[in-house]
Amino acid sequence: MVFLIFITFALIALVEIPGLIQKKYWPELAAFSILLFLGFGLSLLIVSGINPPYISSIIEQSIKKLLNLK
Repeated sequence: MVFLIFITFALIALVEIPGLIQKKYWPELAAFSILLFLGFGLSLLIVSGINPPYISSIIEQSIKKLLNLK
């Protein structure tokens, strides 16, 4: 199963990254790479049987701290 996840993410990268490099979309390439690696990491955690934390609760807590909300 890990092999299928690796192949899937590699195919996504091979399709998307060359176009971003060719058009010199460096900020978009950085954002795409970060999101791709996060997705890959979370997918590996799920396949390994580890329950990752809910992303929405982490985002909500970060926004509340940023905006000084309680």
